[in-house]
Amino acid sequence: MRKLYLKFTGILLFFVSYFLLFLAFDTNDFSRIRADYLHNITDTKVVSYNGDKTFLNSPYPLMKYINDIDKNNEYSIILGDSKFAFLDVIRLSSISGEKYLNISYGGAALEESILEFWYTVKRLKLKKVIFELDFHALNNNWRMDRISKYFDMSYLDMIKAYYFDYYNNKTMLEEAYKKIRGITNEENTSKTELVKKGIEDKIKVLKTYTINEEAVENLKEISKYCKENDIKLIFFSPPLYHKISDLVEEKKDLVEELHEIKSELSKDAVVYDMQDKSELSYMESDWLDSSHFTGGIMRQVEDNLAGISRKYMKIWENGQYDKSK
Repeated sequence: MRKLYLKFTGILLFFVSYFLLFLAFDTNDFSRIRADYLHNITDTKVVSYNGDKTFLNSPYPLMKYINDIDKNNEYSIILGDSKFAFLDVIRLSSISGEKYLNISYGGAALEESILEFWYTVKRLKLKKVIFELDFHALNNNWRMDRISKYFDMSYLDMIKAYYFDYYNNKTMLEEAYKKIRGITNEENTSKTELVKKGIEDKIKVLKTYTINEEAVENLKEISKYCKENDIKLIFFSPPLYHKISDLVEEKKDLVEELHEIKSELSKDAVVYDMQDKSELSYMESDWLDSSHFTGGIMRQVEDNLAGISRKYMKIWENGQYDKSK
């Protein structure tokens, strides 16, 4: 019996220690941010024009917030990852005259943005949808769904799902490893190092890159739905850093495949494409790293999305783009 107690105590100590480790190195900070974020809606700070709520680094999941919005208004929504989370939605709204809800968040996979669309369109009257179509998001090896399990879950079920999620445990262990090994956090990493790391990561990505065909089919369904329900849908491919653009251009088959996808999606929607290399690609001071941009690049993106400019952008419609633009 004593051996049984010792084994039980050892197992219990392991789980308690692991849980404490999780709390110490949980990069997603569920206990402090997400639990409050989902259950104290009045404190939520998702970007909302004329809604007196702004938040630049929106954690997932955001869908509960949608339930707290005035259903009598008509909205435009923005879906994407951290590149879109940097958008100045207040400026975009003011120059376009539309009410925008930015429900983008860092690391959003295509499957997650697709889920956000279907969740939102069933709850709000939508005028326009801007959907990020970055080449990286279309990668079959970047498939992730961290949010469907949170839809309408009870608080207890949500906590259990979060702490037993493979992705959350993986990122926690990676963070713990970094701290133990003394690896510098990105916050303390120089821009040069971030750019270098980003390029190295993209080289690895492109070696095994294949298109997520299932997600493309889902995007076609969204296109068809928006067309049938008089919702303007814009797929937006953001600018690429010049060295990343060079890497992508080397993969000629991939470029051709991406063009085919944009052509197909533009039959029921419109594709704003800024991924060709341009002056923006070389504006080093406005690139935060090899993926994220701000300053003049972001203002140009906002102007293009608002429809007051078409600079550095192809527009795909009816299966093709106007080569004269």
